[in-house]
Amino acid sequence: MLDVISDNADFLIAAANTCLDASLVPTMLNQRRDKASTIPLTTSITSTALWLFTAVVFASISLWITMCAAIVTATLWAIIAAQRFIYGDPASEGGRGFD
Repeated sequence: MLDVISDNADFLIAAANTCLDASLVPTMLNQRRDKASTIPLTTSITSTALWLFTAVVFASISLWITMCAAIVTATLWAIIAAQRFIYGDPASEGGRGFD
């Protein structure tokens, strides 16, 4: 059983990562529709950086498909960060601004 998992680790990790990506897409689309962002900028920037670091780690152990999936996740978080920067904090007076 563990041999099957280890032999297919690249695909399995990428599949799990893709499921996580699926949960980010509605957030990204809703923020675009509402022209408002509720995700803190510090959260989205940190997530972007950590997913890019994770992609480098996956590349270093030759998990190429998982590396690509991690880059997609980092890109989604970067888009969410950009939305926060552009739309700002809906609770603040001016709208734009950092956390």
